[in-house]
Amino acid sequence: MNDDNRRLQEFQKSWAQNKYWVMGRSQQAYNAIRQLAKNNQWSDEKQVHYATILASLEEVSPTSKTTRVVAEHIWGYFKKRATPEEKQMFQQLVEDENRIIQEMPRFLKSLQLAYPDAYLAKMRWFDE
Repeated sequence: MNDDNRRLQEFQKSWAQNKYWVMGRSQQAYNAIRQLAKNNQWSDEKQVHYATILASLEEVSPTSKTTRVVAEHIWGYFKKRATPEEKQMFQQLVEDENRIIQEMPRFLKSLQLAYPDAYLAKMRWFDE
C-alpha cells in the first residue's frame, strides 16, 4: 500500500469515529472536512488542516440544534427496531431544548447497547 492510500485510510477511520462529534459542534466544520475529503484524495497538508479543525472544536459545546441534527442521523439506525416507548422518548427529547443536550446522548447510547451497531459503536459522540 502506498503512502497516499495509507493516509486516506487513516483519515477515513478517524472521520468514521469523529463525524457525528464534529457535526454536533459545527455544521461549518463538518462541511469543511467533507470538502477536504472530496475525491478521496488525502495529503499531509489536508491531514494538518483536519487535525486543526478537530482541535478547534475541543472547546466548542454542542447546542440543542446541533444535538438535534446528530440525534436525527443516529436515530435512523434504530427507528425500525425501537419500541413504541423508545420512539415516544426520542420524540420528547427532540422537542425539548432543555433536555436534549443532557439526555439525548445517554438515551441513544442506551439504544446502541440494546440494538448494537458496529459502526456506531466506534463513534466518539457516544463518549460525551
